[in-house]
Amino acid sequence: MLNRKLFKIYLQTFAVVTVFFLCTGCVKNVDTATEAVTTAEASDPSDPSAVTSSDGSSDKPASEASCEPASGASGEPATELPTIQSADELCLTSDDDSHYSFTYAGETYRAIFDTDTWKIIDSYRVTNTADMVIICQALSDLHPVPNADRTGYRTADDLAYEWLQHNIAYSLLPDDMKWKQNAKDVDLNPDDQGKNLINFFFERSMQEIP
Repeated sequence: MLNRKLFKIYLQTFAVVTVFFLCTGCVKNVDTATEAVTTAEASDPSDPSAVTSSDGSSDKPASEASCEPASGASGEPATELPTIQSADELCLTSDDDSHYSFTYAGETYRAIFDTDTWKIIDSYRVTNTADMVIICQALSDLHPVPNADRTGYRTADDLAYEWLQHNIAYSLLPDDMKWKQNAKDVDLNPDDQGKNLINFFFERSMQEIP
């Protein structure tokens, strides 16, 4: 019985991972997204409202920032420019020191911080990787996530990479597979630093074994 269950788990994992490798040509590295953010910030130096400080925050007063997202948010690869230019556009608010909400692409998202972990509800709906970096930086500014060895903190690029792995998993997993539900809300925590899609699938597979 165990052997049949184990075989089924690894067959599912192999199928999903195979599709992942076939799709890797459509997914760009998060580092490219960071370059896109930098390019967008410097694209129009004559516009005072577009000037940003060295830490990535906008010099534009928060009172002048609009909660309306820029047009053109889509599911294109990470080479696309961000649809938001700074965290001010997210209009990040909090109910307490753990429960937050932000506006993105005309919709409200919830983010929950608990014990060194950020959980973003319905994170799979954010598909612009450059925007993920900006969102992760905004959340890290509130509560940074420690790195795996607890000697420092994870960067926004690092967190966005983990988010991207969840998004890929969500898009590849069949609707009737329970792992899909786990992939829809990303948990950004210390222990998952640097893990890719294959790492996540094999960890889930081992958890299924009694």
